[in-house]
Amino acid sequence: MGAARILSGKKLTTEELQSLLRIARSAQRGTNPPQFDNAFWPQMEAVFYNELGDTDAAKKAWLDASMCHTWRDYQAARLLDEAEEAQKIKTPLAWHFAGLYYERRFAVGAAIVDYAKRAIDTTGQSSKPDLQFRFATLLNAWRMADGAQSVEILSYASSLSDLTVQPPHSPPLIDNKKFRAIREGERGKFYDALNKVGENAKALEAAARFSHIDSELVVTQQFRPSQNAARISTESIVTATLPDALLIVAILGAIAWPLGIYALRYSLDHASFKWLPTIALGLVLGLAVIWLALPPLAGLVVLLCSMLLMFTPKNERSRLPSDLGTTFTIVVSALSMMFMFAVVSCIAALSTPAKLLLPSILQQSSDVVGGQLALILIGLAALVFTMVLLAAPMWAFVRRVRTPFVLGHALRTFGMTLLIGGLVGTVVIGPLCVYLDTRAKQILYQIVSNEPRHYTIEFK
Repeated sequence: MGAARILSGKKLTTEELQSLLRIARSAQRGTNPPQFDNAFWPQMEAVFYNELGDTDAAKKAWLDASMCHTWRDYQAARLLDEAEEAQKIKTPLAWHFAGLYYERRFAVGAAIVDYAKRAIDTTGQSSKPDLQFRFATLLNAWRMADGAQSVEILSYASSLSDLTVQPPHSPPLIDNKKFRAIREGERGKFYDALNKVGENAKALEAAARFSHIDSELVVTQQFRPSQNAARISTESIVTATLPDALLIVAILGAIAWPLGIYALRYSLDHASFKWLPTIALGLVLGLAVIWLALPPLAGLVVLLCSMLLMFTPKNERSRLPSDLGTTFTIVVSALSMMFMFAVVSCIAALSTPAKLLLPSILQQSSDVVGGQLALILIGLAALVFTMVLLAAPMWAFVRRVRTPFVLGHALRTFGMTLLIGGLVGTVVIGPLCVYLDTRAKQILYQIVSNEPRHYTIEFK
């Protein structure tokens, strides 16, 4: 939190910085596990001392950090502890671990790099003390890369290593189009400068440390970690919501199917629907659409489509056909599948996993992802159902049969498709979702635990 406030430009008070320093020093005395050799704590001391204006103490802490042999910020451990606590209450699903992945924060990495940049800006490239400070920066970057449990921290470690050879008061090397060539040239100058002051062993070690950091980042990034995590997180939303959504679709089908049978029976004695019940139905459906926060125009369209049910051909056939043909069945079934997709997607978008994960996956605000996406999907479902209603009078005039008869067939086919599709989907896809969710949970657990290791070891 302290690092985040520093990066946001909010000035911490002296008391707050002193308190943060006491926390860092106290943490180094921890014994479970031992923290005296963890470079993270003296690095944070350097950040806070620099904010206090004590540059000498900051440099001393920075040099102390370079002599440590481990680096760990314990963010992943804290998140996994939260998951274990939650597991005592109920078994977590994959989306819980996806939430932990996107809950990670990296202000400490940015704060460490920001301090190093300020320090390097005042550090020369020829004197022995300056070269020792720059070499200490490289060691800090190496420890940071070696202990990184996320690709973002690994990227910060790479930036920190680049600062080692950056000339004072110059823009970052990465801003240059010829970044790689310029970086290698500056590294060569750094090796030469170390050799000139008699630090031949450090020159060789520097080359090895640079190579290690570069290889760690390159090996990890080839798997496109952000996109991979987004894909698995999206999969966790689907596996968590699809079975329940399909069951809801089946319930909607169970409602539509009897309505279709009732309309068929009604058509035996009535050539058309009466205007008062039809208008009432249109008003109910139109108000329902507006209540779902859709534009009033959408409600008006639904009302007009419902009112079309009052019209029926004057010269209808003397006998009602047994069915309305293959084309009609295919059209209504296709509309049913579109309706099923819209409803399932809408339920998923309104679910807790989607509200938690989609803003991070799509990098959009929760209002845009949650509200507007659900609104679009609800509108799509309403539009598809309206097309089913509209198909009745249109097909009635084409086939010269009464509208209630066509509507009955349409609703029966519509409901039957939803009911069978929803039930079969729940039975067949349910176990598959359990399997896929278990697999995704294992992968996300590994990514949260140690993201670079997952990609460098698991994919070997």
